[in-house]
Amino acid sequence: MAQIPRLIILAAGKATRYQTQGSQYLIKSLAEVGPDRERLIEYILYDWYSAKGKEVTIVVNRDTIPEFKRALCAWDSRLSISYALQEILPGEDRPRGTVNALLAGIDFSKRADYISCNGDDIYGQEAFSLLISMPKKGHFATLGYMIGDCVRDNESKGVSRAVLSWDKAFRLISCTQYDRLGKDGCSIKDLDSGKIIDGTSGSSMNIFYVDLVAAKKIKEIESKIPYLDHSLMIKRYGRQEYLLPSLLSDIAASKKLICKVMPFKIRIPFGLTRQEDLETVKSNIKEHYTHIW
Repeated sequence: MAQIPRLIILAAGKATRYQTQGSQYLIKSLAEVGPDRERLIEYILYDWYSAKGKEVTIVVNRDTIPEFKRALCAWDSRLSISYALQEILPGEDRPRGTVNALLAGIDFSKRADYISCNGDDIYGQEAFSLLISMPKKGHFATLGYMIGDCVRDNESKGVSRAVLSWDKAFRLISCTQYDRLGKDGCSIKDLDSGKIIDGTSGSSMNIFYVDLVAAKKIKEIESKIPYLDHSLMIKRYGRQEYLLPSLLSDIAASKKLICKVMPFKIRIPFGLTRQEDLETVKSNIKEHYTHIW
């Protein structure tokens, strides 16, 4: 029987858009969103457990690891949970982004497959089950959602999303990251440039399958990112971090790694970006879950 991949949950980010003025630092993954104060990340763990997953690595930062361990200790009876640190390197003032976080969660000493996802989005058991069941042929894959389903009707401030395209063999052709997408009727609008995007276009929600062969190629690509040249990073990627959508864009252009896109319409992820998202998340949880214990 094929080994079930290990889940990597990316939860080391600063969540700057989620913070409130004058409050203590808030961790999106640990937001209490369930009827009995269940944490957001607990629904990710529940869906993974329901999909027959067993092992989890949560990528955190040095300041938040004690809070995660306290909040999730009850899950030790259901899942094998470990923690990996995404460090801020000497001379730098921030983590290097989600590609670096993904690599921090991978044990390169072992032959293994991984599924990775955001720590502030709830994807559903179905998404995990599909990635677990896919043929293991040594590649990198992501789920392709429809962008029109991934931007809420009331998204006035805009939400960050990556727009994908793929060929008939479901190989990634392009990935374009937008920082502020909103709804414009049946279409999606980039609130910064005014560009209209077809609502049926593909979108990545940062959920991936990656095996060790692909991970080593990703590590090689990441090792050449000019993190210390801030002006070049801003020019090339629009920010100082190297994010997973930027990786998708780079591998689509360079063809150094094939990324398969698996179209997925069964259930749309939902999660937290800002404080005002809390009530929507709580409402979605009532719709999709009765209990997790």
